[in-house]
Amino acid sequence: MKKGVKVLIILLVMIIIGLVTYLVLDKTILSKDNKKEDSKGSSVVTNEEKNVGEIIMAEINKKEFLVKNGIEEDDVDILEYCVIETQKSPIYIVLVDYVAEGEAEHGNIFQVIYKDEKVVFDKIEDHKYLSDTIAYDSNKEILKLSATYHGGTRTNYFTLKDGQFEEVDLVIADGSKEYNFKELETTKLATAKKSNNEKQKSNESYTLNGTYERADASRRTTGTMKITNYNGEAFEFSIEASHVNGQDIDAAIERGAVSIGGVEGIAFKIRDGVYEFVPDDDDDIWNYWEGDYKITFTVNSKNSISLKETYNNTKYSEGPYGGHNLWFDGTYTK
Repeated sequence: MKKGVKVLIILLVMIIIGLVTYLVLDKTILSKDNKKEDSKGSSVVTNEEKNVGEIIMAEINKKEFLVKNGIEEDDVDILEYCVIETQKSPIYIVLVDYVAEGEAEHGNIFQVIYKDEKVVFDKIEDHKYLSDTIAYDSNKEILKLSATYHGGTRTNYFTLKDGQFEEVDLVIADGSKEYNFKELETTKLATAKKSNNEKQKSNESYTLNGTYERADASRRTTGTMKITNYNGEAFEFSIEASHVNGQDIDAAIERGAVSIGGVEGIAFKIRDGVYEFVPDDDDDIWNYWEGDYKITFTVNSKNSISLKETYNNTKYSEGPYGGHNLWFDGTYTK
């Protein structure tokens, strides 16, 4: 074999070895780079997951949250949130208790969902009374919402399906050892709600005197309140109310299954926009109830007042001035 051919063969072999070496090294370097990118990408996702809580909280604190759900900021009494820790990701729950003018009190509970870089509020519950106890069983992914009012308790259960809560009938869950519900702590959120003092200043010339009605589209309850002799520090009032007992309202009214009650007295100012009625100590009601009764009047506007009865509902099943299922609570509008 000629010398030139040998040299050519050697050169070709060296070139081939060089190419193979280059390809191996390049693949190794690319693999390392990809790992770095994967690692970096993973880190970014983790950071995003960590930031989801901040994003959700920022959205909750925006006024748009209330507006989107048809709630006026000035109507809000309670705005809180809590967090459910799950194996996948935290679940945020928002509680809103509000009283709109001319309407009954409402309690809404939302699940906050972060999807496609958007915060979505999914309403879980909408009731007259806001659930005051929120508990969660992490083993069975069941949410328990309980509200206590007028000596009674309403409890609803929800199961987590595909990341959202759906109501289920879990009567057996009450007191069952098969469930391990743990109560969640709630954190209060601030709103720009006007104080009663600010509301009064904006309506300095109004008088509370007049006739107010408690609206109920179902016709199950009625309530009429008359206020006279308002002087800024106190007023005289009288309330007449009724409640129909029975599913068929017309039939119940016809057979007289209606509870009727009323109360009158003087409510005194305890702070700006808030007045309170307590029976006199020589009143039979006072003696029977051992002084444990009052009605609080909260001025929402010049045409709207919210009433709240307070008494020991663990000791008494109903108020002293009303009958069965009859209370004076609610919003009364001129």
